[in-house]
Amino acid sequence: MGSPELLHSATGIELIKSLNYVLARGGNPSPWRAELVDAIAGPAHLTTLTEALPDWARKVAQRYTNQITASIALAPAGVVFGYQQIEAMVAGTLFEPLGYNFERRVRYFAKLTRLNVGIAMVADRVPWSNPTRESRKKSGAAARERIAMLDKIARGRQIPTTYTHHDRSTSGEGFTG
Repeated sequence: MGSPELLHSATGIELIKSLNYVLARGGNPSPWRAELVDAIAGPAHLTTLTEALPDWARKVAQRYTNQITASIALAPAGVVFGYQQIEAMVAGTLFEPLGYNFERRVRYFAKLTRLNVGIAMVADRVPWSNPTRESRKKSGAAARERIAMLDKIARGRQIPTTYTHHDRSTSGEGFTG
């Protein structure tokens, strides 16, 4: 994404330590926190992300958009930061009056994550366990499918997909004009 290799975290643990440092020293929340959460996690965002899905899947996503967001975005973040941080983050947002029990959601997601990691660890040790995934990874099929989905969304919104914003940022040109 345009950052020098030196700034990339070498491991997941290094990334978590880096985020802990940044978040611990970040100061008070922005006065725009609630508006930002609503804009990023609100229904419009998930609706945009589901535009390339079949009609039936899009209808399900639109109907349950807040529950989906709470389950696939906010609960996982709660595993990393703690449910109290998520409750503080959603205070004053469209999620607060919905009364989601983030303590319970985070607890369930943590258990599901442990189970998923355990299964993945076993699957990684068995060479024949996931040949389809490995084949798709080598051929780049999954990446091409994601790019095609984003291109479809962009076409529907008349957004050009000629993203070049970060092309010159590693040399410093992007900051100096």
